[in-house]
Amino acid sequence: MIGSQYYKTFDDKFYHFEGKCDYILASDFVDKNFTIVVSYSDGAEVKKSITLTDHKDSLTIQADHSVSFNSSLLSFHMFQTIE
Repeated sequence: MIGSQYYKTFDDKFYHFEGKCDYILASDFVDKNFTIVVSYSDGAEVKKSITLTDHKDSLTIQADHSVSFNSSLLSFHMFQTIE
């Protein structure tokens, strides 16, 4: 993904998509080991989420940077490095 609606493929081609829908960014179509999907809402400018799924688990990163694993919201503690 480049920006909010531009994509570069593994074979170095560029695409521009607009629309309120889901796009498959990458997937193992042979063994079905994983799929990565980006979801848009409120038009093409707003990414709603990016989801990685495998045979049994799902990890979703929302536009607000919240993360859920198998539909359960994860909590991260932020640490500040003191120099």
